[in-house]
Amino acid sequence: MKAFDPYLNTDEFFYTCVAGETIEDIAGRFRVPAEMLKEANNLTDNIAAGDEIYIRRIDCDVYRVKAGDTAASVAEKFGTDEAELLLFNRCAGIYPGQILYFDKKK
Repeated sequence: MKAFDPYLNTDEFFYTCVAGETIEDIAGRFRVPAEMLKEANNLTDNIAAGDEIYIRRIDCDVYRVKAGDTAASVAEKFGTDEAELLLFNRCAGIYPGQILYFDKKK
């Protein structure tokens, strides 16, 4: 039986961090860019158990960057351009293993 997720059908909410979690863990769980979480909550890379962070989900596709990918080649796969990809993910470049998000509404 699948575990109950109280956040499953909620687009905006506050989440209470648990010990050992990172911003990237939380971003992956809720499918939102880590940089968006940082920006929305005025965070650095450090969070602690008990911290409450605001999460606003967006309808997006997720892609893990592979060796040899460029921002332009990944953007083309998702029907966008390099500038839009970097802006949406709030990053200056990409690297293998990075998780990128693409707005499905485009």
